[in-house]
Amino acid sequence: MVGDLVGPLASAPLLLVSPHLDDAALSCAALLGREQPADVLIVFAGDPDPPRQGSWDRVTGFANSAESMPARRAEERAAFAGSRHRLHLLDLLEWQHLAGPRPAADGERIAAAVMRWHERNGGGVVALPAGAGLTPGRLRARLRRTARARIWPTQHPDHVFSRDAALRVLVPLEDVQLVLYEEFPYSRVKDADDVASRLARRYGLAADCIGVRVDRDAKAARIGIYATQVPHLVIDGRRVDRAQDLPPEERYWVMKRQRERWPPSRR
Repeated sequence: MVGDLVGPLASAPLLLVSPHLDDAALSCAALLGREQPADVLIVFAGDPDPPRQGSWDRVTGFANSAESMPARRAEERAAFAGSRHRLHLLDLLEWQHLAGPRPAADGERIAAAVMRWHERNGGGVVALPAGAGLTPGRLRARLRRTARARIWPTQHPDHVFSRDAALRVLVPLEDVQLVLYEEFPYSRVKDADDVASRLARRYGLAADCIGVRVDRDAKAARIGIYATQVPHLVIDGRRVDRAQDLPPEERYWVMKRQRERWPPSRR
C-alpha cells in the first residue's frame, strides 16, 4: 500500500545516513519532504592524500579527487541550501579512493557518529541504505546470459559497509526505530526486498515494507543540482532528474522487534 509518512517517520528526530554526496536526494525525497528537520550524515565525503583518480572520477570526467570531491560537496550544499535539514560530513574515503582494503577503524567512526546522534536524540529514527542492486555474483551470471555488454549497478560496497557499521550498534538499542531505504537508481535493476528480509532474519527483526508517495517535480529539481553526477546515472534511457522518469513512490522497510506494532499505537 502506498501512502504518506506516518508516525515517527513524519515527526520524530531523524538521522538519515547517506553514504555518498547525493544518496539522500536520490533515494529519500519523502523523508526530506517532511515538516520536521532531519540530520543528514554523509559518510564518505573525505579527500585522499595524495589525490587519486577513482573509477567514478573517470566516468564523471574529473582528473582526480582534488577536482571531484570539492565539486560534489558544493553540489550537496547547494541541494540543501535553504533547507531546514542539517548536513554533517564525515571525512572517510569513498571506496573508489581507497588504496587497499577499507580499515576497520572506518566502521568504528561511523558507529561513533551514529551513537553521538543517539545520545542527543534518544528515541528517534535512523534511516540506513538497504543495499539495493545486484550482488557481484548475480551480475556475472546476468552478463553471461545477455547478448550485449551492459552496465548493471551492483550493491555499492560503501552502502553495505555504512549500513552494517550502524546496525551493529543500533540494533541493541530499543529506543531507536530502524528504517532501511531502497537506493535509487540501483532499485531499477534489483530491488531491496531480498536483502531487507535477510537483514531482518540476521538480527531477529521483522521488516515491514511501506511505499511513500513523493513529489516527483521537487525530487527531480533537487537531483538536478548534482550536475556532475546526473548524466552518468541514466539507466535504459531514463534520467534521474526528469520527473516523469522517476518512480511515483519510494520504499522503506520499518525494522520492528517482534513485539512492536506499526504504526505505533497512540497511548
